[in-house]
Amino acid sequence: LHFKKLPSLTAAVAFMISAPMVFIHWSTVHVDLLLPLLLLALEQLIKNPKPQQAAVTAAVVALTCFAGNPEHVFLVNAYGFLFFCFRYAMKYHRQRQLCQTAFSFAGAYLLGAGLAAIVLFPFLQNWMYEFWHAHSDYIGMIPEGKNIRTQTLINFIIPHFFQKEIVTLSFERSTFWGHIGIIPLGLVILGLVSKQKRGLNYFFVLMAIVIFMKSYVDFPVTNWIGWLPGFRHCRFTHHTQHLFAF
Repeated sequence: LHFKKLPSLTAAVAFMISAPMVFIHWSTVHVDLLLPLLLLALEQLIKNPKPQQAAVTAAVVALTCFAGNPEHVFLVNAYGFLFFCFRYAMKYHRQRQLCQTAFSFAGAYLLGAGLAAIVLFPFLQNWMYEFWHAHSDYIGMIPEGKNIRTQTLINFIIPHFFQKEIVTLSFERSTFWGHIGIIPLGLVILGLVSKQKRGLNYFFVLMAIVIFMKSYVDFPVTNWIGWLPGFRHCRFTHHTQHLFAF
């Protein structure tokens, strides 16, 4: 994704050993593991919007559908869509290639849905109970974590500050987001001041800020996301920690 080898390796290791990926190991993480592969496929699709690359992207989209929790399938592909839009906007080719890229993207997702039809269609038949686990129609509008912001912020840097166990026997936890660590957070700050022509460092940090604010801050700037179709049924506090870690 246009980063140098050492920053790429460091980011990958930090992502894979962050608390959401290691300790919150539900069916959700199987989908989130595919996020880097999805972004790579989309990046290649922008570079080479031909049918072959669209087919590869479709296969990755289908894999996300097969991987597990449908709520995370939706969120991971929404993240991928925003990444595609950002990279698409940064391209300065002639209009014909921009149109070809857009058509290839749409074709890739249509084909991906077709490849995953064996699980996707039965799910859609009973989507209110299987997709969203019978969440209320307005769960996406509620910042469920707004009362535990202090604990969450401290736990990002100092693991187990509020409780020794990650999860107690009664399935209680101080926060669903776990820790990222002070070193990765420091590297993120250093990454913001580095020169990066395509601006992906700013894109990823902006995504992290938006995800955190939507989950923990009751503020109109991000709360409007919960009114969008699909997003209004998502539990952001419980299901976006992996995306934040990425």
